Amino acid sequence: MRLRLKKLRNHRFRDLTPTVVETFKQPTGDAEQFFNFIKDELIPFVDDSYRTEPSDRSIWGQSLGGLFVTNCLFRDNRPFLRHLATSASPTWDNRWIFRKEESFAKSHSNLEAKLFLTEDNATPRCIDAWRDFCEILRKRDCEGFDFDCKLYENEGHSSCRPSSLTEGLRFLFKDSPKKTPNWVRVFKETH
Repeated sequence: MRLRLKKLRNHRFRDLTPTVVETFKQPTGDAEQFFNFIKDELIPFVDDSYRTEPSDRSIWGQSLGGLFVTNCLFRDNRPFLRHLATSASPTWDNRWIFRKEESFAKSHSNLEAKLFLTEDNATPRCIDAWRDFCEILRKRDCEGFDFDCKLYENEGHSSCRPSSLTEGLRFLFKDSPKKTPNWVRVFKETH
C-alpha cells in the first residue's frame, strides 16, 4: 500500500492577518489567535525548555509576517522588545496598521520597544504607504521607542530579506554588549 501525504495548506493569510477581508480569496483574520498561541503556549514552552531572557525577546517577519510583527508592537501585552518587519504589507485592509498605531498612540506616550522597518521596490503603493507610516512613527516620537527604517530600492519582495535581516539585527542589537564566547575564554585559559 502506498502512503500518501496529505498536502498541507498554507495558512499564512489566515494566521498573519489581523482582519477578515471578505473579498480575499483565502481565509484571513486570525492573527489574534496566532498571537495568543505564541504568547500563551509557544513562549512558555521555549522558556521552560531553554535558557532565555524573557525581558529581551525578538521577532522577525517578512511580508504578511512583517504585518504580524507590527501588529505585535502596538499592544499592551507585548512579549517582544525587538521587532524586525521586512516588507510589512502596510496596505493590508486599507492601511489597517495605521489605524492600529493611531489607536495605540491615543493612550500611550511611552513605547519600550525597538523597530526596524524595511520595504522593497516591488510595489509603488506599498512604498508610498511605507513612507507615510515611517513618517508617522518618526513624528510620534514615543518615549522609549527606538526606530529606524530603510527602503531597498534595488531589491524585490523576496530579495530584500538578506539585507533587511542583516541590517535589522545590527540596528536592533546595537546596544547589546559584545561578549566573548565561552569557548574562547576556556581556550585562552588552558593555552
